[in-house]
This record gives sequence, structure tokens and C-alpha cells, in this order.
Amino acid sequence: MVESLTQCKLVLLGNGSVGKTSLCARFKDDGFHRVYKQTIGVDFYERRMKIRERSIVMQVWDVGGQSVASGMLPQYIFGAAVLFLCYDVTDTNSFADAQDWLGLANKTLDKVCENEEDKVIKDGANSINSIGKTPQPAIFLVGNKVDLEHLRRVTKEQHEGFISRNSLSGGFFMSARSGENVLSSFYQAAASQLGIKLDEAEVNSLQRILAVDQGAGEGDSDSVRTDFADEIERQDKEAMERRRKKETGMCCQII
Repeated sequence: MVESLTQCKLVLLGNGSVGKTSLCARFKDDGFHRVYKQTIGVDFYERRMKIRERSIVMQVWDVGGQSVASGMLPQYIFGAAVLFLCYDVTDTNSFADAQDWLGLANKTLDKVCENEEDKVIKDGANSINSIGKTPQPAIFLVGNKVDLEHLRRVTKEQHEGFISRNSLSGGFFMSARSGENVLSSFYQAAASQLGIKLDEAEVNSLQRILAVDQGAGEGDSDSVRTDFADEIERQDKEAMERRRKKETGMCCQII
């Protein structure tokens, strides 16, 4: 008998350098790469999981930070069951920009709903919507780099406040470097789409905190922000500002 598989598309959104690619690497095969590399466009990962005898293929889409101003973002988000809104707990700018990423995601999802309503009107009973609209994805706020507690700038209270104000599905704190909460958070997000709430024992069984390399020096790219990472952050902000000005009808001049 062929095993029935459920597919779950999860999309990671957030500024460049917040660690989305590293989270993917940790989830995919417990790998973590200390060399910073900006994702161009989108990277795609896949992992088969089992939750209470239910088999799932988790498709993880890692969207590049510069895609905030890209016309391709709707295609990346379309069909997602889960969105991870990622920021770096040591970087207040990335946390503030999470609001802009959320706004862009919501605008994209609203547009998808409008297109589906138009399709229902045009196609009637032959439309895919005759069996219901595409469900809205669950959105979780993800704070990465919690292993750098001594550099932390975003508090747990601020994190929870963001979730409450924006009525998100929940949130997680993770460390791609140590592996803390990464596996359990991905599983909990996938389980939520199956209508399953993992109990404390199940979550604890998924915790896998790896020893942090205490020999890491100040030159380590994941313990100290690099000039290249800062440059990507600058490009993200400039792209965001150009988008804001365009939406408000302001002309944008690049000098």
C-alpha cells in the first residue's frame, strides 16, 4: 500500500542576515554554516516528517531579504500553509522591519483572495473555489540567534506584544547555531496545520540543543555582524523605502 503524504509549504520571510538560511540548514540536516551568504531570490528545501502516524513532506522556502521589493513575492507565498516571520533578536532594525514584511505578506494574501473571488464569479461551479477558498496560512513570529543572549536587544515582552497586536498564530525563539528549538518549532508549525497540538512531552522529545563551539573567536561571522551583512541590511532598507515612496505616490530619486 502506497503511503499517503501530506504536503506542507512553509515560507520564511525577513531581512537579509537574520539567519533564515541557517535555520533551514539546521532543520534540513542539522547543518550550520558560519559563512554568510545572501540568498538570491528563493532557495527550496524539503524534509519528510511523521507526526502521530501522519506522514508530511515539509517544503521550506527561504525567501531572500531583497525580495521585499520583488514582484515575485506573491508567487513565493502562494499556497503556503505556514509563514515564519523571522528577525534577529540582537538587531532591533530587523524586528521593526518584521512589521513591514507582515504588511507585505497580508497585502499579497488579500490579493490572492480577491483573485479567487474573481475566479468564482467567472468560472462558477467549475472553479476550484467550489470546494472552498485556499486557506489562509498560519503566521508565526520567529526570533533567531537566542544563543547570543549577551547581545540581545529585543525582549520577550516585545516579541509577545508583536504577536498579540497582529493576532498571529504564535511565535518561537530559535538558535540556528546551537539548534535550540529549531526542530520542535518546525514540527509544531506543521502539526498546527493538521489540527494537532503537540503536548509538552512530544515537544521536549524534539528538542535538540547542540553544544555551542566555545572556541569561536571574535572574527566568527555568526557572532559578529560582518560588513557584507550590514551592506545587505542597507540594501533591504533602501528597497523598502523605495517601495513605500512608490505606494504613497512620491517620486524616488537615486543619487
